[in-house]
Amino acid sequence: MEEPAEIDVRSALTVLIRESRSALRRDWSRRFGILCCLLIAGFVIFGILDRSGAFLQKVERSYTVGIWQDGEKIGETAVTISGERSIWGRSYVGRFAIDAVEKTCRERMQAMIRWEKKSNCANITFAEPGFFGAQAGIEHFLYCDRKLNWFALSLEDGRIIASDQGWAQLQALRPDEYPVYMN
Repeated sequence: MEEPAEIDVRSALTVLIRESRSALRRDWSRRFGILCCLLIAGFVIFGILDRSGAFLQKVERSYTVGIWQDGEKIGETAVTISGERSIWGRSYVGRFAIDAVEKTCRERMQAMIRWEKKSNCANITFAEPGFFGAQAGIEHFLYCDRKLNWFALSLEDGRIIASDQGWAQLQALRPDEYPVYMN
């Protein structure tokens, strides 16, 4: 009876190791391919949901706010907010009608608000069909929370429209912008 040669056992082990490495490589490339397909499908689903408005929240507000000039309240005006805000709270698009500013009350006038990162400082731009950045008589910088419960903005004639005196005083400090962080 002849004993198997040591070289035959070594070559058999080498072949087995080579085959297992090859199978492992095929397994990892298959997993990587599946992961890439899942990522692409996720991006497509996210895009479809984003285009359908799944990441937008309706905002419907109507309230009375003060008109301030030189630190004194000189009157009140009604504000109607009706539009959609992104769920991440970075932007709002819709109606922002201030009765004291006639141009903002036009039927097709739209407001776009973009908040700065991590603060309640924002920029507002008005647009009508065919006129982006329509002159509405309102300065672009404003303070407002991301749910649009309170705000303060300046008119070009120097008056301030604000939900309370504290925000009106802060808005009066323009052109200095103070980041306001709220819980």
